[in-house]
Amino acid sequence: MSCVVLGSDAPEPVLSGILHALQSMQKEQRDFQLSLHTRLSAIEHRVMSRCHDDITGDAPGTTTSRSNSRSRSRPNPDLSLVWLCPICGLKLKDRESFKGHIRLQALSQIQSCRFSADNIQHQALLSKFGNGDFDSSTAAFSKEFYDQIRICSSSLDPDTKSHGHIFGWLAAAVADRNVPFPVYVAARGDSKRRRTSSGCGITGGAESSSISLSSNSSPELTVVPHFQRSNVTNQ
Repeated sequence: MSCVVLGSDAPEPVLSGILHALQSMQKEQRDFQLSLHTRLSAIEHRVMSRCHDDITGDAPGTTTSRSNSRSRSRPNPDLSLVWLCPICGLKLKDRESFKGHIRLQALSQIQSCRFSADNIQHQALLSKFGNGDFDSSTAAFSKEFYDQIRICSSSLDPDTKSHGHIFGWLAAAVADRNVPFPVYVAARGDSKRRRTSSGCGITGGAESSSISLSSNSSPELTVVPHFQRSNVTNQ
């Protein structure tokens, strides 16, 4: 078998044919790359769109669900209200941060927010709870106080109504024993969230009160406890 090497002396028709073949191959390669790039761009766009839907919750057929979710979201917090911890005196930003702070306090996860047996204001808060033992009194108060916050701070409860109930309940805690604890009536009239007395379900808790509210009423709390108006400091 002989091998023919094309040089400068090759016939012009042969060189022209080779050049034409190379140009055709280059064009096919460019067309292939363009097609591949177009397909990759389409795939990338589709993947990015799906990721965006997963993050924002936007997916085909979920427009109604998304609208319902937005309608259930609570409005912006009322920053004019004062959310002061009655135990450590810390001023919290809003209702949610106050709720989180009291939850951690009830779980004994905040070292700076602890009851002190020598603190007169703490003694007043615990006066209606427990059987005289300091540890049992603090546990009973912490549990019931967080329960009261939890039942009145859903997305349907206005901040002002939650604030009124919480600090009205604290005012009743430090008041005379004949002063009943307020009962919270949920915004949607959910009977499961109504409290008939402050000491419900707590052994050695607060004394039961005789207060009752109709299902269509809500507590009007005008008493503001002394620890809401000034910072509480451990003595």
